Amino acid sequence: MDVKTRFFIGCLGALSPILLNLLAFDISLILQQSTPLTVISYIIRQLALCAAACIVIYLCPDAKKPLTIFQLGVAAPAFLIGLINGVSQSQNVRLPSRASIQMPAIVGSAYAQPAPSSASSPPTGEQVPVSDCSMRGSTPVQQIIRGTLGILPEDRWFVVTSSNLQLQTAIDDVQDIKRRYAGKFQPKICAPIRGDNRYRVVIGENLTYEAASKLRDEAIAAGLSRDSWLWSPLQALFGG
Repeated sequence: MDVKTRFFIGCLGALSPILLNLLAFDISLILQQSTPLTVISYIIRQLALCAAACIVIYLCPDAKKPLTIFQLGVAAPAFLIGLINGVSQSQNVRLPSRASIQMPAIVGSAYAQPAPSSASSPPTGEQVPVSDCSMRGSTPVQQIIRGTLGILPEDRWFVVTSSNLQLQTAIDDVQDIKRRYAGKFQPKICAPIRGDNRYRVVIGENLTYEAASKLRDEAIAAGLSRDSWLWSPLQALFGG
């Protein structure tokens, strides 16, 4: 069996775990709502996995049977994909107290400011825009790390005070918060994602887990709903 045939069979083996992982994991986590830089980084990762399979086959010249060569092609990508997925899962669902790779963060918006001495109520009938919170900005480094390792940015957390099926209910919640906490909290409405049909009222976006937890505690202490929680649109996009 010549070298080209050996590498061809090995590449077919390498494509097996790559395609399975693409369908089961990567489409949702990496490629959905991704940027061109993220996609390019992801393609480079797949080429590197195929190269790893070729190296294994090159180092095993005694393997002659097609099935053996196919299995050798599967081995390296499958091992590396399992390692990458383990790292990304541990980072994306980690607790703040656990050690982790720190993903560079961009500046988030806390929507919390010191209350002014004289607060005025928002005008009646004020228009409340609905934002697509799943479309967030990210740095080139964040995009590359997401494409290669599947690790989501640290600053992906939102502080949610209510979740509503009706847009008007969300608008009423926003206006109520502005009336009661004028100048302290500036809420906004996040549009539904993944077809869940829920309008979320948030008072902070693109925060680290620690900053979002602090803001939630401050909001609860100020009298906002004790059921306020932390939410990540990026994780919601792939079922997190």
